[in-house]
Amino acid sequence: MIITIACLAFQFLVISASNIIQQEIYDNILHMKINSKQPFIIQFRNDEMEKEGSIGCHYCKCISKNEQFEFISCADNQYILQWKTDDQFLQAYIAEKSNTRGKQLIHHSHHLNSSQQIVDITDMQSSTTGEHIQLYWKFNDNSTFDMVVIWNQLTWLGLAFDPGMDGTDFIGFEIVDNKLQVSDWYASCYCVPEPDKQQDVKLISYLLTDNGYAARIQRKLNTNDSFDKVLKQGEQYQFGYVFSEGYRVTYHYYSNSLNINFTQGVVNVNSQLGYLIYLMFLSIFL
Repeated sequence: MIITIACLAFQFLVISASNIIQQEIYDNILHMKINSKQPFIIQFRNDEMEKEGSIGCHYCKCISKNEQFEFISCADNQYILQWKTDDQFLQAYIAEKSNTRGKQLIHHSHHLNSSQQIVDITDMQSSTTGEHIQLYWKFNDNSTFDMVVIWNQLTWLGLAFDPGMDGTDFIGFEIVDNKLQVSDWYASCYCVPEPDKQQDVKLISYLLTDNGYAARIQRKLNTNDSFDKVLKQGEQYQFGYVFSEGYRVTYHYYSNSLNINFTQGVVNVNSQLGYLIYLMFLSIFL
């Protein structure tokens, strides 16, 4: 099984799901039984078809922003779920895809499709998490490293290899013509930085959604560029990241930092990254 983040041309429609969901209300709880091997979204609607909440599920994991939801169990692709309600007419509906173009979906796939933008994270071996951001990385045999950056804001992002701005090497993520662009930048002072004349960052793949983006990039540990920081496996670093409203790198209004143990560790992709994928999944659709 390859876990990927993929851009798909699907739109989700709410349909009656009596053949998919077995549901019954008693004791002010909507009891549900769902059989599905695919990702699905349940929407709860009253007798006037007004939406009152949602659940997103896949691989026997579910997430909801609503406190009424309770996950009971899941085995052999059969989900047992509950939803607290005082509305005896509340109904659960499945959201299924149509063939029209729509939003991008975070997708788990057995096969990679070269026509899609894929952000593969199954080989990532180390990780860290900060506010709005997750980083995953691995070291390659040719003195390069791959890094997956998940940014839960629809803004430009500067990922710096130092916490400050004066003399700082950083990677700039920008949204240009509805596409993600990644480039090598350098800040010579506390001012708007400039792109490096020598570009040493390679964009492998990306996913751009309505609520943020994920990108896989590659860089040499030592680029032999005087404006780039030399990174070493096994060292401790404090990375900084800056951003503000807008899609292009400019003055930043927000900044934060990450303590990085730049080692080759072990990441439980299914539990750690899978959970983050579900969060982004819900932020897109719910």
